[in-house]
Amino acid sequence: MTSIGKTLSLSITAPLVAMGAAVVKTSANFEASMIKVGISTKATAKEMVALQAEARKIGKDTIFSASEAADAMDMLAKTGLSTTQILGGAAKATVDLAAAAGSGLEPAAAAIADTLQQFKLTTAELPGIVNQITGAVNESKLSFDDYTLAIGQAGGVAAGLGVNFKDFNTVLAATSANFASGSDAGTSFKTFLQRLVPQSKQAGEAMAEYGLSFFDANGQMKSMADIAELLRAKLGGLSDEAKAGVLTKIFGTDAMRTAIGLMDQG
Repeated sequence: MTSIGKTLSLSITAPLVAMGAAVVKTSANFEASMIKVGISTKATAKEMVALQAEARKIGKDTIFSASEAADAMDMLAKTGLSTTQILGGAAKATVDLAAAAGSGLEPAAAAIADTLQQFKLTTAELPGIVNQITGAVNESKLSFDDYTLAIGQAGGVAAGLGVNFKDFNTVLAATSANFASGSDAGTSFKTFLQRLVPQSKQAGEAMAEYGLSFFDANGQMKSMADIAELLRAKLGGLSDEAKAGVLTKIFGTDAMRTAIGLMDQG
């Protein structure tokens, strides 16, 4: 009986002690993460209560823990998002994107923040943003990690030149087969956009010869669909030799890969 009693005691108390230690550690991790959020956001006491509640809700309702949610909030804040934006949909969008893309919360948070800032979008547009990012990944050879590299390379330039977010994603998805990585695709796309304005006398002459005008009468860049169709209509029927020559003159060896991808799509 003594032996059985000792066994029962160990069987019950040892797991309880382990559970208690795990709970204490989890609580400590959450508190530490929230301290970082407070430093990054410079949130008021009232805002910190709301941020904690949101992190705990994410931990309760999703596969991610409250600590992971807090770390994602910290990432959102460090990349420039305000407390209002985080509570206004960025935290939820981060969870939705991470779940859809199969990524961690912090990479998803970085993608959400980059998108909002580079393309000057609002938190009200976040559900569509999540859908578009997920769609771009699902409809192409790009992984989510590739996508984040692509937007890191080309997002700022594209947005600055008037490419809307939907067009940006469409181009990445349509041309991804031509590239080995997202970084490669983003660099080519960025250079392609820069080469829409002739960079040399030869490039300008080639554009004029083949009737390639990528801007409207007001100097605004045409949509990516219009540019793709222009390339298809003007260059798609050329011989391989002629096509290689004109694309090299206008876009160079790097950006011509994006140009070929768009030309093939029309």
